[in-house]
Amino acid sequence: MNFWKFIEKNVNNVSNTSSGTLERKLRAEFPSIDENKLAEITCIAGLLGRVAFVDLNIEDSEKNNICESLKKWLEIDETLAQKITKVTCTEIELLAGTENHQYTGYLKDNLDITRRYKVLEMLFSVAASDGNADNLESEEIRTISKGLGLEHKHFVAARMSVKEYLGSLRNS
Repeated sequence: MNFWKFIEKNVNNVSNTSSGTLERKLRAEFPSIDENKLAEITCIAGLLGRVAFVDLNIEDSEKNNICESLKKWLEIDETLAQKITKVTCTEIELLAGTENHQYTGYLKDNLDITRRYKVLEMLFSVAASDGNADNLESEEIRTISKGLGLEHKHFVAARMSVKEYLGSLRNS
């Protein structure tokens, strides 16, 4: 199922949803990107934004990490990654109210398990980019992991990739 049909099926009025807002802004900015690629970018950028803003603040280090993650994992160029990051961070307050399933459902249906696990790694990387992956960020990622249809072992493995930044494991 394509992302936009998924949104229409699960939300009464896509134009009033934050995922719809992000999608419209990305589509306007990048009209030549394939619809499926744009859907993947929208979902991943939306999830990265949610994790970065879960503490109601987005640090420059988190913005930089979002850009680098998009560039690396989506195999896009620097300019495109910067523009997507800018749009995502501009819309971050709206994204905070978005239900995870608006992003995870499409990714679960369209990405294999390896790529979905990579999304978790990106999320933990963003959470740790300010020097501390706190419990609030970790719990948001746990919820996202479930929405992606991943097992607890995937969550634990991805979380351990940033173990030195986990607030719950740090010495006071």
